[in-house]
Amino acid sequence: MRRAAPSPVKASESVISRMLAKMVGVPAVETIQELHASMQEALEQQDGQVVNPLPMRELLRRAHGIYPWVASVASDIMLHPSSPLTEHLLAIPGELHVVKDREMSGSESLWLAVADPDADVMQAVQSMVCRGLLHTFRVGEELSTVIAIQLSSCQP
Repeated sequence: MRRAAPSPVKASESVISRMLAKMVGVPAVETIQELHASMQEALEQQDGQVVNPLPMRELLRRAHGIYPWVASVASDIMLHPSSPLTEHLLAIPGELHVVKDREMSGSESLWLAVADPDADVMQAVQSMVCRGLLHTFRVGEELSTVIAIQLSSCQP
């Protein structure tokens, strides 16, 4: 007898936001929007100095939101022809999403994923050492690229 596919597991925005806040050194928050505000406040409180933010923080400031489901990031990004995760990303190109990986725990489970990243995102990625995945998909007659970066691996 064949088993039914497992039901998708909803990702908790508050848990993910608290983990991200800890990673970037700001007080605990409940949402991505609060994380953005807290990171901006931390930047402004650095004695009026103009500070060049770390590339990972800049990428997180541009994060559109959290992918609503827990995913197996490596499998889903590399799956051919696609997965619900890659279809979601391909439907809104250029929008960065934080994705919680079901195969890992703690900060290692957080990835930043995007389809067809713009030049600023690629420059930030290329300015740091990080572990990531890249897969090119054919969408109609065009090619689209999906990348995912493991946030805990990012180093300036």
